[in-house]
Amino acid sequence: MSYTVLENQMKSTISNLPAGTNFMLRDIINDPPALLGRRLYEGVQSGEIPNVVYNKKVDGVESYTKM
Repeated sequence: MSYTVLENQMKSTISNLPAGTNFMLRDIINDPPALLGRRLYEGVQSGEIPNVVYNKKVDGVESYTKM
């Protein structure tokens, strides 16, 4: 699967999550490439991926909450 397809799938899945959902990238994409994780982090920080907040790292993996 191409990177663009994975990124679009990630954004679509996140937008469909119910408010209050805590998640990690690996919860929504099976075996995600590291670059996709960086893209998620940067998108959340910049506001490009709306209604998501960065929580903290859990066992070395970033966690997020859908607002």
